[in-house]
Amino acid sequence: MKSGPVNFETELKGMSVLDIATGEKIGSVSDIIINPTEGKVLGLAIIRSDKEVRAVSADQVQIGADAVMMADRAMEALDYSGRFAQAVPARDLLGSNVVTQDGRLVGSIRSIHLAPVELNLYYRVAASTLQSVFGRGFYISGDLPTAFSRDGKRMIVPPDVETTHARKSLSEFTDSGGVK
Repeated sequence: MKSGPVNFETELKGMSVLDIATGEKIGSVSDIIINPTEGKVLGLAIIRSDKEVRAVSADQVQIGADAVMMADRAMEALDYSGRFAQAVPARDLLGSNVVTQDGRLVGSIRSIHLAPVELNLYYRVAASTLQSVFGRGFYISGDLPTAFSRDGKRMIVPPDVETTHARKSLSEFTDSGGVK
């Protein structure tokens, strides 16, 4: 199993999904299905070899260093109602503005990271792509936001996000008593 948070876009997206019973490839990860204010992964969107996109509940997967393992029979239709009613695909979160409860824009979500065992989320927030490339900005825990707009354009966070909750690196979350 991979240790430490993984970047959704560069490490998890496109990763092979293998049937845990047979070792056969059954698809690849196309997205993560998340609750943006609880900071939890609810499931994965899997694109099968026949190009059909299916979903699997997070409790049915194991994320390894090189592949995601699951039972083929655990996949279901990808439907953002029922089990995934409060869910948002990660691709819809990327680029969303991060605004404090007192109305101040602090940046936008530039990357999404998840802890493979606990499936907790972390968001990288930066004011611009250039800042993000040069290591500026900060990370927040996925359970910090208090709201996410239905149109996917804004995430609301506490007014003291930068002084109290922000971390300069993901290791600051993991080095302070483990990834939460």
